[in-house]
Amino acid sequence: MNDILVIGYGNTIRGDDGAGVWAAELLRLRAPKDVEVVVHHGLDPELVDRLKDPHTVFFIDASTSVSEVTVSPIIATKQDRMQLRPHFSSPSHLLALCQALHGRIPDRCYAVQIPATDFTLRESLTEQTQRFAELAVDRILELVHSTNPPAPSP
Repeated sequence: MNDILVIGYGNTIRGDDGAGVWAAELLRLRAPKDVEVVVHHGLDPELVDRLKDPHTVFFIDASTSVSEVTVSPIIATKQDRMQLRPHFSSPSHLLALCQALHGRIPDRCYAVQIPATDFTLRESLTEQTQRFAELAVDRILELVHSTNPPAPSP
C-alpha cells in the first residue's frame, strides 16, 4: 500500500483534455517510489477501492474554469453521497462513495486543475497547457515532499 495516490484523468484524443493524464505520466517518472500513479479516462466508480488505503490523494484534470494551476482541498459532503452517478463523477463523489462503502477516506485530498483551452481532436497538448501541466507536477511534488518527509537518519 502506498500512502500517496495520484489519479490523472482525461481524454487523450481531445487535445488539452488529456492534461491530467499527461501530468500523471510525467509525475510517474519523477515521483518517489512510494507514490502510486494511476492514469484513467475518467472518474469511474471502479476507482473507489483504490481510495480506501492512501493517506493523501491528488486528482489531476484539465479545466476551462481556471487561468493558472490550482491545488484545492476536496471535502466530500452528504450531498455528494445523494447524487452518485455511475460515470462522470467528480472527485468528491468518489470520496463520498468510498466513505459509504469503506467507512473512511484519505486524510488529505486535493483537486489539481490545469488550465486548458483546446479540446479539438488531437493527441497532444497545446504548448501553454503543457507548461501548466509541468507546473502542476512541480506543485504536487512539493506537497508530496511536505506530507511525506524523509525518515530521520540513524
